[in-house]
Amino acid sequence: MGKIFVLFVVLFLGLLGCGNSTGSSTDLNTVYLAVSPSSSRLEADVLTGNSCTNGGGTYTTESIPITITSTAYSTALVKSPVTINNIKVSYSKYNTNSTAPTLLDQYDTGLTINPDEVKTFNVNVATDKLKLDLVQTYNFNLCSLDYWEYYATITFSGVEDYTKKSFSFSTIVKVAFADRNNL
Repeated sequence: MGKIFVLFVVLFLGLLGCGNSTGSSTDLNTVYLAVSPSSSRLEADVLTGNSCTNGGGTYTTESIPITITSTAYSTALVKSPVTINNIKVSYSKYNTNSTAPTLLDQYDTGLTINPDEVKTFNVNVATDKLKLDLVQTYNFNLCSLDYWEYYATITFSGVEDYTKKSFSFSTIVKVAFADRNNL
């Protein structure tokens, strides 16, 4: 009898689904997820702590705090946690006429969000490796006025744990790379 009830609940929850959406929120079977970055822009310093006369400095990872809010539907009999198993950061040029190169996607680790939970975490938007690549592979000139600006689309993909409904939704921030010690 207990197995039949659990099967009924899972089937019922499957009927409540509203489909995936792309944007800053998504509807799942038992919860609604909304994402909001703490800022719409990141001013990234390509090489931190360098001196144009004495050299030095380090490539450091910079991130944007992101808040995801999980709101459980009051009609849901069982409220499911959500696992975000992939966070992808894709870059597109802010100004298509700029000399800024096309950048490869970056990936970040996922997390689990419980029903009716608000979780804030950092998403690495300007990694140390990406900054090193800007200089070594793409010829970004340190101690110059080089200024490369991008839209960074942050895409969250995962699954609602109990219903196994998959989802994907995104938010966009601007990221500007410069050698800030020269500006």
